[in-house]
Amino acid sequence: MQLKYKRSLRAGVLRIGSAVASTALLASVFAPIASADVMVDVTGNGKKSDNTVTLNLGGSTTVKQSNTTKVTTMTNVYANTGKNKANGNTGSGENTIATGAVKTYVSVGVTGNINDATLPNCGCVADLEVKVSGNGVKSDNDVTVNRGGSTTVDQENMTKVKTKTHVKANTGKNKTNDNTGKGSQIIGTGGVESTVEVGVEGGANIL
Repeated sequence: MQLKYKRSLRAGVLRIGSAVASTALLASVFAPIASADVMVDVTGNGKKSDNTVTLNLGGSTTVKQSNTTKVTTMTNVYANTGKNKANGNTGSGENTIATGAVKTYVSVGVTGNINDATLPNCGCVADLEVKVSGNGVKSDNDVTVNRGGSTTVDQENMTKVKTKTHVKANTGKNKTNDNTGKGSQIIGTGGVESTVEVGVEGGANIL
């Protein structure tokens, strides 16, 4: 009897037993298998029988992940305490313009996507047992076991970021014009501080 068995990521029991003597049989078996153990049992075949088992065990796992991140940001900030006027005053009083400080802070953050792949159990055969016994005289019993498997992982990430930030801060352009009298003209402006931060973190592949 000749038995050819090919199965991926499966397990179970293959039992070949025949009372027919001097006869060559070809059988193809695709049996459902429930566990991760495989047993091949070639038992009780007749005299001069030809019994061949070819067992191919293997699995194939393919993972493909692709991420594309495209971000465009535009930020406009305008802060002003200037352009104050004290014009056309008369008398001996003091004309004073005092502006506060201007502080601007802009933060832009972009984080790309993440590919996170957890590979499944390979389904590999944990325990393989081959039993050849009780066959007739001059019987030819052959068992061939081929093991193999492959895992292919393809992860791709693309992050494209375009940022445009315009910041304008002003405490100036203050005026004291056309004032008459003995009074003083005083203009005091606060400081100007502008901070811009742009942070880009590309995508990540985790396996």
